[in-house]
Amino acid sequence: MTLEYDRIIVELASANDGIVTWDNLRASGIGDRAIRNRINGLLQPIARGVYMIGDPTERAWLRAALTATPGGVVAGLSAAKLHGLPTVPPQIPTILAPHGTTIRGEIDAVHHRQTRWLPPEDQTERNGFPVTSVERTLCDLATKLFRRQLRHAVEWSITENKMSVESFQACVRGFARRGRPGSTAVRIAAIDLLNDEPIVASELERRAVELFRRAHLPRFEAQFRPPWYDGVTGIVDVAWPRHRLIVELDGRRWHSTSAAMTNDRARDRRAAAAGWRVLRFGWQEVNERPALVVREISALIFRPVLESPTGPFAA
Repeated sequence: MTLEYDRIIVELASANDGIVTWDNLRASGIGDRAIRNRINGLLQPIARGVYMIGDPTERAWLRAALTATPGGVVAGLSAAKLHGLPTVPPQIPTILAPHGTTIRGEIDAVHHRQTRWLPPEDQTERNGFPVTSVERTLCDLATKLFRRQLRHAVEWSITENKMSVESFQACVRGFARRGRPGSTAVRIAAIDLLNDEPIVASELERRAVELFRRAHLPRFEAQFRPPWYDGVTGIVDVAWPRHRLIVELDGRRWHSTSAAMTNDRARDRRAAAAGWRVLRFGWQEVNERPALVVREISALIFRPVLESPTGPFAA
């Protein structure tokens, strides 16, 4: 009978990412005494009545955390990873649950959060896990990402059809209306990317060039022809060739056409493949937050980020 119980336990765990519960085991005909005899052996306790079988994996930790948190969903950077968003990797899993949820004991390797606002439209499923929607995930990450990272993640999500402009705007309105941390940052991201009015490109470029000169940034070139310029396409708005840095200025309504967004991403990928970095700024940023624009450019010119596969932003 001992071997039969072990077989049942392993089969149950294999079907649930290596996680079983006391209730699952009892429902399968295994008695309390047999369960207790296997705790700290075959059954590694994770939370009250929740056990892991075998080596811990990322999926196992997520499943254990969700099992210990009724009504919970994967959130934060963990949700971003499940959605495939271009963000930093999570250090430990994050689980978001409705306020007042009774958790079966805190798990050291999991970050638990509770919220008073988790409507059905803010939830979905990815890779077999309940997870916050792309829109809600981006709103929740507004306090975790730098402004440029948040902007890029929002832009990428729309371009790659992970969400629509309208669904993101709706989520931002609901999220910010409740005054949560990050409300200001996510509002700014929405304004920067989605609400810029059409501006004549030459006027935006003129103002940007004036700004860069007033800020005494190193010598740059406007309407620069990078190495991949083919004689027809490829000219960029402003560039610092010595630093392999490009600034593109978006004067149109950012979401005017999906084709324009896709073209932007293709241009950025071409630049990245050649070892160049690209920053994009709109009318409101150049005119209403010029100091932040200069700060972002200066950070890449004067304090280049040394990428390391073992650093905090390693893939």
